[in-house]
Amino acid sequence: GDTIDRASSGSDRASSVSDRATILASAGGTFELGFFSPPGSRKRYVGIWFKNIPVDNVVWVANNRSPLNDSTGVLKLGGDGKLVIQDKAGGAVWSSSAGAAGASNPVAQLLDSGN
Repeated sequence: GDTIDRASSGSDRASSVSDRATILASAGGTFELGFFSPPGSRKRYVGIWFKNIPVDNVVWVANNRSPLNDSTGVLKLGGDGKLVIQDKAGGAVWSSSAGAAGASNPVAQLLDSGN
């Protein structure tokens, strides 16, 4: 599957995913992770959904308490291994509670379990 990592620029892996970029998918194609807007809203969220079910059937939302106001957000993997959603000014609007402290090259991967 796709990954987000802190590898060198020569890698085929990304260290961030912009709102307009390709969605991160699990290896078996069961789940996708990306930015979305609920029906009738312009607010932007990062979520996980089943690949073959419409986006309005999201199973997990990262920034449900702090949606982005537009499509300029970026999902990044920080040097501490935490996933961070940043707004257009670079401010963090959400970050994961778990990281990979001490890891030299942390990687975020979406598994077919949805985790």
